[in-house]
Formats: sequence, C-alpha cells, structure tokens
Amino acid sequence: MRIIKKYSNRRLYDTSTSTYVNFEQLAGLVRAGEEVKVLDVQSGEDITRATLLQVVLESQGAAALFPPGLLHRIIRFSAAGPGQALFLQQVGMGLELLDVQLTRLERQMGWFKADVPPPAAGPAAPPPDAGPPDEGPEEPPPAAPRRPAAEAELDALRERLAALEGRLRGGR
Repeated sequence: MRIIKKYSNRRLYDTSTSTYVNFEQLAGLVRAGEEVKVLDVQSGEDITRATLLQVVLESQGAAALFPPGLLHRIIRFSAAGPGQALFLQQVGMGLELLDVQLTRLERQMGWFKADVPPPAAGPAAPPPDAGPPDEGPEEPPPAAPRRPAAEAELDALRERLAALEGRLRGGR
C-alpha cells in the first residue's frame, strides 16, 4: 500500500518515492495496480475516497458520468431531512454493487492485475467461491430460475417503492 500525504495547499506527497505527485500521476499509480491510501497531514484522517473522487472528476473527465438530474437530487438530499440517509445509502449501495460486478467481470475477462485485492468485503462482496484471480476466466454460473413466490414478493416491493416515490414527489 502506497501512502500519499495531502497538504492543506492540495499538494500530494508520495512517501514511498519522497516526491510530490499531481492528480494525473496519482491516477497513473492506480492504473498500474497500486493501492493508495491518502492521509490528511494535519488531522491524520484517511481521505482516500474524497481524493480519488477528485482525481476522477478533475483529471479523468468523469463529470459526464453524472447526469444533471442525479446531481440535483444529490444536492437536494444533502440537506438534513427524512429521505437523506435513505437516498445516500441507496446510491452508495448501487455504486458498491457496480464495483463488485466490475471486479467479477475483470476477473472473468482477465482484465486485472494479480496483486490488486478485490474491493473491501461488504454486503454485496463477491462470494468466496469466485476462486482466486490466478485461475483464469471462469464460466458464470447459470442464473437460478425465479420462483413464483419471489416474483410476487418482487412485485409487491415494486408497488411499495412506486407508492413511496409518489409520496415524495407529492411532498407528503
């Protein structure tokens, strides 16, 4: 793990090479398979997530990933309110699921570096039967057929979600 220290003037210092790096160089390290941890020099706080988000948005041109409507919602729900925690949790879980799926795809297609660990285990972490990365691509397991009870439950959840969305739009 490479430790990067971030100073108040936004400068990033790579402790393993004793040099300053910019966002492009930090992105290059990650592309090369390096795991980085960014620490705030003053507080010692781990600010890896925020820094990597800055790298993505500022130097990778990824602002186009976010439709304006979603950005409006994020800003609206950033104010304290009953829906804030639920909204942020749902967006976070969706992005975590995307991360897990991309990791699986990378492993199956051989698009990964062997020394890069999978994402941190969480509620949507890949199952342990996925096999180590050096086994090569695997065939994905066949999808299990849906049972009628599961379909009915899914339909009921969809109806509840639609009702909640209607209530949120209506301001109730």
